[in-house]
Amino acid sequence: LLSLTTVMAQSPRAVIKSIVDGDQQKAQEKLEKINLKTRNEMPEMCILVEAALLSMESQSDENKLRGYEMLATHIGAIRSSIDIEKTFKGSDITFDELVALIEKNSLSVVMTKDDEATYRSYIALAKRGEHSNLESVATALEENIYKRVMSKRSVDECSAFLDEFPQSKHSAEVDAHRTSLRYDEAMATT
Repeated sequence: LLSLTTVMAQSPRAVIKSIVDGDQQKAQEKLEKINLKTRNEMPEMCILVEAALLSMESQSDENKLRGYEMLATHIGAIRSSIDIEKTFKGSDITFDELVALIEKNSLSVVMTKDDEATYRSYIALAKRGEHSNLESVATALEENIYKRVMSKRSVDECSAFLDEFPQSKHSAEVDAHRTSLRYDEAMATT
C-alpha cells in the first residue's frame, strides 16, 4: 500500500486528483514529488498540472495568470501529447475540462481588473493559447475602451476606437460623440 501511494504521488494524475478535490497544498506536495524520470517522460503533462495548480481558485491573481501563460505557451505540445489519455483515464475531470478551468480562473482575474493593458496582454496570450472564450475577452476590451472614449472629450480617441472596432455595436454612438466634439471645437474657434 505504501509503494502504491508513492507511485500515485509521483504522477500528474495524482496532482490532478488533488486539484479536482480543491486541495492546493496536497496538489503542491504531489507536484513536488513527481520524479525526474516522470518529468522527462511526460513533460507536457507536468507543465499542464503545474499550470492547473497555479490556476486553482485559491491561488493569487498573479499565479492564475502565470498558470494560463504556461498553458498558452505550451498548448500545442500539450494537446499533441500521447500521455493525455493515460493521464486522464479514470479521472474525475477530462483534459478539456481542466483546460477550461485554467481558462475560466485566469479570465475571471482579467475581467475583475477591467483594465485595457491587462485585456490586451491577455488577448495576445489567449490567441496563442487557443482560448475558448477569446471572443468574450475581446468584447470586454471593446467595452472598456468604449466607456473610456465616451467619458473623454477627444476626437482622436473616438477615431482610434472606430478604427480598431469598425463593426462595434457602439460605432454609431462613438461617431455621434466625435461629431459633437468636432462641432464644439468648431464653435469654440469662431
